[in-house]
Amino acid sequence: MVNEGAKVAFKCLASSENVVETPGGSFYLFQDKKIVQVQPNVENLRLGVFKLKHIVVEQAGRYSCAYGLESQERLGDVTNENSVNLTIKESQVLLDLKLVKKNSAEGIDVEFICSFPEDSGIRNIQKGLFELRWDGELLSSQYLTNSSEVTFSIVNVNENNDGNYVCVFRLGEIYAVKSPPVKLQYSALQFSLLLEVEQSPKGKDVTFACLFPGENRISHRAIGTFELHRDGVLLASQPMKGLTAALFKMKNINKTGTYVCVFRLGTMYTFKSEPVILQFTGINNTKETQGRTETYFLPNVIRLILSAVVGLVLLFFLCNACGNKR
Repeated sequence: MVNEGAKVAFKCLASSENVVETPGGSFYLFQDKKIVQVQPNVENLRLGVFKLKHIVVEQAGRYSCAYGLESQERLGDVTNENSVNLTIKESQVLLDLKLVKKNSAEGIDVEFICSFPEDSGIRNIQKGLFELRWDGELLSSQYLTNSSEVTFSIVNVNENNDGNYVCVFRLGEIYAVKSPPVKLQYSALQFSLLLEVEQSPKGKDVTFACLFPGENRISHRAIGTFELHRDGVLLASQPMKGLTAALFKMKNINKTGTYVCVFRLGTMYTFKSEPVILQFTGINNTKETQGRTETYFLPNVIRLILSAVVGLVLLFFLCNACGNKR
């Protein structure tokens, strides 16, 4: 058994006859009959060495090797008669890892936010390295800066990005702590969240509607929470109760700002709406929804003109009626 984060080396020894008969062959390393590394034997040596650095618990399993010119498909049928079972002791689970969805012009982007929880008691760390692992493989790394939180971004995700993601923080060659795995499932990200608001005069009540539109709805059985934020500050939240929408009634609103609706599905997924800018009707008579501005100035002018015409007609008939009575 080895500790997570350690280095492991596998030595694969081929027979002399095999090397002579198949010059220019390659050594193949298998994990549970799946090829994980290939090492060309450019010097026609009998020994091939495979090194695994900073291993994680997902790399545990039975390892075997083979040598030859065979295709990877045939080598995948290699037997485990001469194999080694690798057992890995998992590091302490202490980090937080959150997945946040971001909409972009090209498609769907995601962010993995890795941080130390506030109650972890870990403070004043001066150095170290955060790593994002995808099904055990190192995907990206960032050195510790002034913040105890890092963000890993993946742009334009698709089904090929599905899998389990883990954040690891290590000091030197030793893994200190890691996060629980977070599963990325592309099909679950294909939801859009809308925030709608009807503008009103300053100081009046305002209702915000947060919803999944049309057929693009999340299951009503999902366990989640709707949140309303103004300028990045949480104003209110509602648990999802069988409906894929939530209404936030805010009283006596007298402050403009940028509002965003957030839906949190457990600790795995976070969906955000496009920002909505609230501006009072008495100021510029505009409605801002989903990044589009619709002016009410012209319709209001038409209404005023029509009201004036109707008033003049009524006044004309009243005057005629008075004249007839006389």
